[in-house]
Amino acid sequence: MEIVLTSFYSLLFALIIRKAKFFSAPGLSNNTVAGIFLLKVMFGILLWYTYTYYYTNKAENDIYKFFDDAKYIYAAIKTNPLHYLQLVFGINSEAVHLKPYLEQTTHWYKPWPGSTFHDNNIIIQFNALVYLFSQGYFNVHTVFMSFISLLGLMCMYKTFVVWCKGKTNLLLAAIFLVPSVLFWSSGVLKEGLLITGLGVVLYSLHNLLNKDNLVLNTIFLLLGGYFVFQTKMYVFAALLPALLFVLIVLFTGKQGAIVKFIVIHVLLVILAFNLYRINSAWDIVAYLHLKQMGFIQTAISEQAGSYIDINYLENSTISLINNVPSAVINVLFRPFITEASSLPIYAAAMETAVFSIFSVFALFFFKKPSAQFLPMVLAITSFILILVTLIGLLTPLLGSIVRFRMPFVPLYAAILVGIIDFKKLLNFLVRLLPLSRLK
Repeated sequence: MEIVLTSFYSLLFALIIRKAKFFSAPGLSNNTVAGIFLLKVMFGILLWYTYTYYYTNKAENDIYKFFDDAKYIYAAIKTNPLHYLQLVFGINSEAVHLKPYLEQTTHWYKPWPGSTFHDNNIIIQFNALVYLFSQGYFNVHTVFMSFISLLGLMCMYKTFVVWCKGKTNLLLAAIFLVPSVLFWSSGVLKEGLLITGLGVVLYSLHNLLNKDNLVLNTIFLLLGGYFVFQTKMYVFAALLPALLFVLIVLFTGKQGAIVKFIVIHVLLVILAFNLYRINSAWDIVAYLHLKQMGFIQTAISEQAGSYIDINYLENSTISLINNVPSAVINVLFRPFITEASSLPIYAAAMETAVFSIFSVFALFFFKKPSAQFLPMVLAITSFILILVTLIGLLTPLLGSIVRFRMPFVPLYAAILVGIIDFKKLLNFLVRLLPLSRLK
């Protein structure tokens, strides 16, 4: 029965994609997007297979622990449908009469007080909602997640396609076909929901900068931002400077965008490092120091196989600044091929090597973004660098790095497509051919 339902919903969503205007864009037909969706479903099932038969501890596997918790929320529909709706949509979900349902779950509540790196409610709510259609068959949830995350990727494509005229095939590959994005965004994990929220935020910002339907896009911006906030708060924190920058550009114009970008970020850095003077609980350096210690101790105690030595972050601003370069390198350029000890890490290392090569191409064959799109490039660059720094400072596991960085990977790939002058690159490679023959 699971195969029948999974196939039915896959074909239903594929039909919707083929008919809906939203899924067409320059260089991208509805049929192509439908094919990408079915590819995502295949990768989502691959993720399920990996977590079921490769990592066999279901109690610790994210796809199962949130799926299993959702059945207790879904059970409320039989007792009181209103209770079910309250839990799924977060309407006074901490009310006393709802506690009997929540007390049966094991991951509804955050793992420790004040945790900002874990917020499980939204993925549990997603699963509880899909239970209405799935009859409890897991891969039906995979199909729904593949479709929802496709919406976010489609928004990202539409954000970049105006800038990348003449490069639509490359942009298609950058946004939709990067293996780690296909893998992590298509399964029943928070990453799929995160991609959706990010895509909506970026597309809304792009439309606002172009003065396109200000009211509607402001609503979508707020909804997308709330979605990101509810999914992973630290990703939302990384997004805030970009949102502030675009907001200022929106009201002051695109002229001098680079100067505005620098000034805003310098002021925000000064403010961030001095918040403790207002309230000692807002000491960002101390917070990051404690978070890193927690991640390292957990990784060591669990004898994680992909553990790497990262620089210890002391409780000082100087230590934080000194650790930023290695943090960025760890996230953008690792795992190295020589570090691969398993098939998943080897696949990630191969992907990272490709990104490293194209990053070098971007340095030597750089093409400046147009003034029209420069604010969006700067905003997305801000988000990527802040998120990269946070992940690199705190995460000592290559496996976690590969997964945590996925939300910015399509954005990073799309920026590379935009800033590389591929005509100059091609001419350079052609000139190398005679030299290779002589050798």
